[in-house]
Amino acid sequence: MGRKVVYFGGGGSASGDGDGIKRGVRNGLKFLAAAFVLSMILGMLRQCHHEHEGQTEATPWDTIPEISDTTGFKPTEPIEATPVLPPVEDPNYKDPGENLPNAGDNRMPSDTTGLIDDPDKGKIYSNQLTVIIDEEDKTRDVVKQWADEFKALFPGEGYKVTFYDKNLKILHLVVPPEDRENVKATVKAKITDIKFYITDNRSFVTEGERVVPQDELFTKAGVPELYRWYFEPIQAYEAWGITRGTGDVTVAIVDSYFDLKHAELSGSRVTAPFSVEKWSRDVEPDAQMDREDPNFYHGTVVASIALATADNGTGGSGIAPKCRFMPISVGSHIQTLQILYGMLYAVNNGADVINLSLGIDFGAKEHGASIGEQIEASKLIGQEEEEIWEYIYNLSEKRKCTIVYAAGNSTEYIGLDPSKRSRNILNVSSVNYDLKASDFTNVGNYEEHGVHTSTISAPGELMFAAKPFNSYITDPKELHESAGTSYSAPIVTGAVALMKSIDNSLTTREIIKILDETGKPVGGTNGSHIGKLIQIKDALQKVKEGIAQGDDFRKKPMGLWGSVKQVKYYVVSTGLYSGQGRPYFEIKSEKEGRAHIYCVTEDKKVIGDDCTAAMTVKIVDGEVVVGSTGEIKGTGKSRPYLGIKSGKIYSDESGVVHFKGVTGDRNYSMYDSECDYVLKRFDKIMEETEPEYNGENE
Repeated sequence: MGRKVVYFGGGGSASGDGDGIKRGVRNGLKFLAAAFVLSMILGMLRQCHHEHEGQTEATPWDTIPEISDTTGFKPTEPIEATPVLPPVEDPNYKDPGENLPNAGDNRMPSDTTGLIDDPDKGKIYSNQLTVIIDEEDKTRDVVKQWADEFKALFPGEGYKVTFYDKNLKILHLVVPPEDRENVKATVKAKITDIKFYITDNRSFVTEGERVVPQDELFTKAGVPELYRWYFEPIQAYEAWGITRGTGDVTVAIVDSYFDLKHAELSGSRVTAPFSVEKWSRDVEPDAQMDREDPNFYHGTVVASIALATADNGTGGSGIAPKCRFMPISVGSHIQTLQILYGMLYAVNNGADVINLSLGIDFGAKEHGASIGEQIEASKLIGQEEEEIWEYIYNLSEKRKCTIVYAAGNSTEYIGLDPSKRSRNILNVSSVNYDLKASDFTNVGNYEEHGVHTSTISAPGELMFAAKPFNSYITDPKELHESAGTSYSAPIVTGAVALMKSIDNSLTTREIIKILDETGKPVGGTNGSHIGKLIQIKDALQKVKEGIAQGDDFRKKPMGLWGSVKQVKYYVVSTGLYSGQGRPYFEIKSEKEGRAHIYCVTEDKKVIGDDCTAAMTVKIVDGEVVVGSTGEIKGTGKSRPYLGIKSGKIYSDESGVVHFKGVTGDRNYSMYDSECDYVLKRFDKIMEETEPEYNGENE
C-alpha cells in the first residue's frame, strides 16, 4: 500500500489499497489518520510532468530554430569538487570526540537501504533518524554534548551518529530498526538540558512600462506565441518595467541537479552552489545518469523559470533575471535529512527566498476520502514532522527568508503534508492556459472548515523552460506534458524576489497579504479552493506604496525611518558572513535623534538587540543631515557593532526617500562603507526579531 512522493511538477497514477482506506474513513478519523500515514510515499524528486488521462494531444508547432549547445557542458566536469563544509574551520571537526564521526567519515549519508512500509508511518528508513538542535548557548558544544548523552543512553555498537554539522546543528543517527521508536521516546524523555527536535527520515523523490527581453523566445520570427503564453496574464512585462531584480536579493533553488554552464544559468549571478548529496560545489548530475530521468533536468527547469538570464539573445527569461542564484542540489535519493540540510544551508548563507518544488503525495483522492475527511485527518497525523518543519520556517522568518513551495498535483488537501501547514510559507497552486484551476492541482482553501493553505496560484501548464546542454523544452509532446505545480512555484519565487528587490524588509506574512490583495480570482472546478492568480506588477506597485516619499517626508520629517534593505555584515579579518540587520533613524526634533540597529551580543545569545547611539539632526530644505555622536551600544552586553558616522536623508528626483552616508566600525564591514538606502516610515522598531547570529566569529 504505497504512494509516491514527488517533486511537484507532476502527478501520475499510483497503486494503493483504496477499499482499505475507504473503510478507514468510514470507521473513524483515527483510523483515517493511520491509513493516510500508511499511504505516505517517501519523497521522490520527480519531474514536473502531469499525465492528463483522456486529454487530446495538442496540434504540433515548430520548435525554436537554431538553438545549439554553445557551452561545451560536460556532466563529468564538476564546478568545484572541493567540499565547502564545514564552513568554519573548527578543530572539533578534526577531533570531535569518541561519539561523533571523524572528519574523514563525516559525510552526508547516501545509503538507500532500509526503506520499509512502517505499519504506522508508511515508507520510511527503518534505521535512520534526524535531529535538529535549537540552542543558542555558545558557552557549550551542544552538538557534542547531545551525542555524548545519546551514547550514554544507547552505548551499543548499533547506535551511532553518522553525520553532523555544528554550525547548522543537525545530526543523522543510525539505530537498530526494531528500536527506532524506543530511541525517539527515550531521548525525548532523558535529554532535557538541550532543546532539540527528532524525526523519522523519509525518502523524497522528484517530481510600469512593458519590458520585453531581447531573447529568442520573445523576438525571433516563427516562435509560437504558446511558448510565452504565461508571461502576459501574470503581468510579467509590466512588472519588468518596474524592476527585474537586484543582485542584493538571493534566490535559493533546492532541487535535484543544475546545469550551471547553461546560457540561462551561468555567470556571476551564481553564488554558493552546494550539493548536499556530494558535499561539494558540484551540483551537476553524474555522467552515467539516465538523461530521461526527471531528476536529471528538474532543477535546471525550475531554476530557469525563476531566474533565467534575460537579454542574452537566446532562450527566454526568468521572472527575476537580475537576482542572484544559489543552486542547492539534493540529488536523486532525497530524504528528510537532505531537504532540511539544504534549507539550513540556504538560510545560513544569506538566501532571501527559497524555492522547493517537492512534497508528499498521499493518494487521498484515489482512496475515496472527502476533502472534509482529509482536513480532519491532517489534524491528527504528522505532528512530530510538523514541529521540525515549523522550527525551520521560524528560523527562516527571523533571517527574513521566504519559503515558497509547490502545492502538489494530486487534487488533494495541501495540509495533509506536514511540511505545508505553516502560516510562514507560501504554497503555490496551478492554473491552466484558460486561467482556471488545473485539474491536477492540490487545493487548500475551505472557509467552512476554517483552512486556507493555498496561498497563491500561477501558471503550471505548457511551460517553456531551459534543460541541460543549453537546450529547452520545445518538443511539442514534451511541452504539452510539461505541467505541474513545480512550474508554478518558481514563478511565485521570482515574483517574491522582485518584491524584495524593492523592499527587503518585507516579512513573509506581508508578502502573502500583498499577493492576496492584488491577485485575481481563479475559475474552474476548484478555482475557489486555491489562491488567487498572481499579478506581479500590481504586487510591485503595492510594495512601492510603502516606500517613503519626499512630500510625506517634508511634511513630517520627525518619526522613525528604516532601511528597506537588509545590511549583510562580514567579519573583516575573515571575510565570513556573520549576520544581517537594518539601520533605523529616529528623528526626534530638528536638532536631535537616535540611530538604531539590531546587532549580536558578545555572548552571541541575544536576538534583535536594539543597539542605539545619539544622533545629531539638522533639517535644511527638506533634507536631514545626521551625524553620530558616539559608537552604537546595545541594551545588554553588546559591543560596538555598526557606526553610522555621518550622512543625510533626502528624496531623489522620483520622490523616493534615501539615506546616504558612511557606516562601519573596527570589526565589521558591509558591502560598502559608503551606503545609499531607500527608506520607509515605521511606527516602531519591528517587533519581529532580526537575524540570529549564525555561529561565525572573528
